[in-house]
Amino acid sequence: MVKVKFIGEEDTLDFGGPKNEMFRMALQGIFETSGLFEPSPHGYLPISSPIAIVNGDFEMAGKAMAMSIVHLGPAPSCLHPAIVSALCGEDIPDMSGFHPVDREAAAFVTKLESATEGSLKDILESDEGLNITSMAGWHKTAGSTTLADIPTLRKALCLQDLVISRKAAIEHLKQGLDLLGLRKALEAEPQLLAELLCKSTKKTTATNIIDMMVCKFSAEGSSRKNVQKDVFDKLCSWMDDVESGSTRVTLGEFLQFFTALDAEPPTGWPMEPMVAFAAECPVGCRCLPVANTCSFCLTLPLHMANLSSDEFSNAMEESIISGKCFGRA
Repeated sequence: MVKVKFIGEEDTLDFGGPKNEMFRMALQGIFETSGLFEPSPHGYLPISSPIAIVNGDFEMAGKAMAMSIVHLGPAPSCLHPAIVSALCGEDIPDMSGFHPVDREAAAFVTKLESATEGSLKDILESDEGLNITSMAGWHKTAGSTTLADIPTLRKALCLQDLVISRKAAIEHLKQGLDLLGLRKALEAEPQLLAELLCKSTKKTTATNIIDMMVCKFSAEGSSRKNVQKDVFDKLCSWMDDVESGSTRVTLGEFLQFFTALDAEPPTGWPMEPMVAFAAECPVGCRCLPVANTCSFCLTLPLHMANLSSDEFSNAMEESIISGKCFGRA
């Protein structure tokens, strides 16, 4: 079991919040700032780096991903589908929906896709064409290559750029994901593995968040519940503004504020995110919302029922921006 304590923060029992925050920060660092992965429209790809292989960096990255998944932390749902297919053991992943990320190879594939019977031979006989096709192991002469061969050549070029050139890194990621037997266990559930590792296309919406939150209202008919509902209605309206992009924060940052996760994990929430309400506020109180990432609880002050839309938005944004993380791990 993983227990996390952030330096400079007050002592607290780790019921999931600090752990989730630690894994979120670790995965963010691995993919965005470590230099081990490069972004693409379809997800991150491991770079070809002998030094990183020698240093064991990719195996360590795979172990971090496995640890986060096993401990119900954020899933590394940001890898390119071709890499995920290779991690699952598929020898030749489907390449039909992808392009190479290498600029020269991508430009050449674009030329192939728009080639005609009259232009194909010139494209293949160019210096660029000879160099790129030789790297893919294309042995047909330019004169004997036809338009019918383009899908096969295109697939080979994508496979070379997206998978084969990164094979050593992929193998080391596999070794890391083997931690605690995770990869082998998930090979029997390829759909779940894809949901855990592939770049997520699921969009977080205000409606999604509202539907999954459990509200701790007072007894029905009480005056306190009426005030609480007013606060919650303002929260829902504010989330619509966040989704529209008219605030300084995102819905992911809002979720992160009280769950330490910026999206619902593919395996579901380990506990239900809650909205609670503070005790009666004194006249003139300006206290801000409080988050507890250990219990996935957002506590809203009752005085927020009296705030204007702008004042409510400012209060939410100030809380979220000033409380983005626990501290230094």
